[in-house]
Amino acid sequence: MTPRKWRRSRRGRAEFRWHCRLGYLARMPVVEHVAFIAAPLEHVFACARRPDLPPVLACGGRLLGMKDGSPTPPLLAIGDVRVFQSRLFWFPRRATMRMTEITPSRWIREHRTSGPLRVFQHERYFEAVAGGTRILDMVAFRARYGPVGRFIDFAIVYGRIQRSLVRQCEALRVSAEPAAPSPACPQEP
Repeated sequence: MTPRKWRRSRRGRAEFRWHCRLGYLARMPVVEHVAFIAAPLEHVFACARRPDLPPVLACGGRLLGMKDGSPTPPLLAIGDVRVFQSRLFWFPRRATMRMTEITPSRWIREHRTSGPLRVFQHERYFEAVAGGTRILDMVAFRARYGPVGRFIDFAIVYGRIQRSLVRQCEALRVSAEPAAPSPACPQEP
């Protein structure tokens, strides 16, 4: 799925009007975050595919490695599955994220394959603008447990995902803003 239109919101910042291919995603909460990074598009895109960026999880977390036990690659590819350890209400939980789609220098999509949330989809769009790159992050999610889960979505999970998106974009900005490629962000072969 590629971005179709940018529109101006009431607050004046550019947002993407998101249309889901899957009907059940349209009724889920969606967290959006727009960030600007003063670095070339290709460099920012390569840094965004690093597996050691802080994960966008509702409860924070840290990378444990790849699911199949293989060494962690320098850049994530389609089909790579990462395993994270996180905490949910003081209980340790494991979650796995699969990289499902990549369009070079345009967008990335990840799905959670296991974890505390029933559905978790993270999409990241990249756009070259004057002086750098604009990034739009969108996370669609749904907690388990029916009506109680809908309350948990807005009371707890929504804010945690917003904070973790800001944290991940800040880490991406720190690693990508030097204009010259650094060893922290490997380039595609």
